[in-house]
Amino acid sequence: MLTYTKFGRRIYAVGTNPRAAFLAGIDVKNMKLAVYCIQGLLVGIGATMLLARINTGIITLGQGLEIDTIAMVVIGGTALSGGGATSSAR
Repeated sequence: MLTYTKFGRRIYAVGTNPRAAFLAGIDVKNMKLAVYCIQGLLVGIGATMLLARINTGIITLGQGLEIDTIAMVVIGGTALSGGGATSSAR
């Protein structure tokens, strides 16, 4: 979705350089709002699925899953070396 759709390319543009995306005609505020709404919806679905699986809501449910999360991020291909600074300060 992120690579082959207009919506995905706009997400990449806003994430890379919001100022340049604004100058290219992308409504940055609405794109951020849309991404946060989609993310909230997906988190809600995931939480509901987890609660349905274990049949109880415990506040300490996610403890101990940090290493699994880091492993998923690495397997997914995210660079752990950090991002680069943008040149918008010029």
